[in-house]
Amino acid sequence: MSKIYLLETVYEAAIKRLEFVRDNCDRVVVAFSGGKDSTIVLALAHEVFDEFSVYFWDKESNMLSTMEFIRDTFDALPPSIKPYWFCLPFKMRNALSVYEPYWYCWDPEKRDKWIYQPPERDYVITDEGFLPGYDKDRHNLYKLFAERISEGGKYRTAILVGIRTDESLNRFRAVTKNPQLGKPWISKTDAENCFNAYPIYDWDFADVWTYIVRNRTPYNPAYDKMFKAGLLKRNMRISQSFCDVGKKGVPVVREIEPESFDRWMQRVAGMNSLTHIDISEVLKQAQKVNYDFLVQLYPENVRRQVERRVERSHTLDPNSEEVVRALLNNDLRLKRVNRKANVEQVKEKYKDL
Repeated sequence: MSKIYLLETVYEAAIKRLEFVRDNCDRVVVAFSGGKDSTIVLALAHEVFDEFSVYFWDKESNMLSTMEFIRDTFDALPPSIKPYWFCLPFKMRNALSVYEPYWYCWDPEKRDKWIYQPPERDYVITDEGFLPGYDKDRHNLYKLFAERISEGGKYRTAILVGIRTDESLNRFRAVTKNPQLGKPWISKTDAENCFNAYPIYDWDFADVWTYIVRNRTPYNPAYDKMFKAGLLKRNMRISQSFCDVGKKGVPVVREIEPESFDRWMQRVAGMNSLTHIDISEVLKQAQKVNYDFLVQLYPENVRRQVERRVERSHTLDPNSEEVVRALLNNDLRLKRVNRKANVEQVKEKYKDL
């Protein structure tokens, strides 16, 4: 579907969306990450709402400058805005090592190795009991928190999310696939009577920075460091992950924020390898490496995991170059393998987007 250009600006459209949320929802929450997009959503929320909540799920893998920016942002919030900063143990993917493909952020047994200590603030939550039913091995914090804010669905709650659809088709799908309340930019969540709203879904990169400059909005200083390091705009990301995609931006941190990189290296297995290995060169070897040979190099538990995924799949060919490339890139879940697809089936699936 092509873009449809209107006479109103994206800023005016975003304000109208937030006014709709204000008029049709009982409670509002801003999902904050410290990135530029969630920073914009928080700033816009200040313009429209008198009261709301804001939360940050800290996965202990931020750059120090990001953590400090979020802390300063939360400290500056007026009393009418309720902040929540979660520092709870959680199982995370680690695509940097086949020997430790997972790690737990905020692992109490490794407190002395934490990348940074949680800020000493009343809004920081380190007690898992705050969200009854929280499971460090599952991705259920979002649902539990939404249920707490909405009091079990008693109050219609909107969670404002800073996703922009021009970044990828997956993000476009996330925004539009389950429209709610008669709006294509509102989607349902797993929590009863709770919805995700995407007020800046149609903004582009230039729109975000235009707003920041014109309104002198404080933003994460990591972006300035990335810009000075010569990163392309698509690579200027504030990531809390060492997964298959997030690790691409890891090596540059050694240059722009060496103290953060040093702490990551002490905390997460395989981190230092990125400074010695050219991933692009490794991936070029896909045609020369045999799948059977490659999996025999893995620890037994990892090898069994990969073999099970291949055996259970009807589309993965272990002898294909795509599978070997994924494994060379430590994509042990084989999530990013390019599978052959029927063009007509794809068109039918996405015809309504």
